[in-house]
Amino acid sequence: MRTGKNEDIEVALLRWIQEVRSENIVLTGNVLQEKAKHFAEALGVNDFVCSNGWLSRFKERHNIVSERICGEESSVHQGVVDSFFFRNMACS
Repeated sequence: MRTGKNEDIEVALLRWIQEVRSENIVLTGNVLQEKAKHFAEALGVNDFVCSNGWLSRFKERHNIVSERICGEESSVHQGVVDSFFFRNMACS
């Protein structure tokens, strides 16, 4: 697995993405950036800059693409997404 300068943050974020995607929750770039910032803070990384450029390179390194979920999977209510995101912010 290729990683960037902040390997621990990327590994944590990738694990979190896998968990969230298993729940058929769509992730936006903004959500990924906020979660990456959360992991950086939790890991004590003070010089982490979660820019749009970092996000693009992260997604490219790990072959993460934005895809539209169709059918029943696309019917997840935004409140469920928010609840899952914030619940996992506290746990991670």
